[in-house]
Amino acid sequence: VIVEGPGHMALNQIEANIKIQQTICQGAPFYVLGPLVTDIAPGYDHITAAIGGALAAANGAAFLCYVTP
Repeated sequence: VIVEGPGHMALNQIEANIKIQQTICQGAPFYVLGPLVTDIAPGYDHITAAIGGALAAANGAAFLCYVTP
C-alpha cells in the first residue's frame, strides 16, 4: 500500500501534511505529486515541483512523482 498525496500545496504546509499522513496512515509510504508550491509560474512547473519535492523528501516522503518541462 502506498498513499498518494497532493499535487498542489503551499510551501509552508508540506511538513505538517507529511507528519499528519504518517500518523493517520500508521507509517504507510507516502508519495507526492511534486508538489507544486505555487500556481503563479506558468512554464516553470518543473522548478516549483523540484522545490516542493526537495522539501517533501527532507520531511519523509517515500516517493516523488516529478514534473518535466
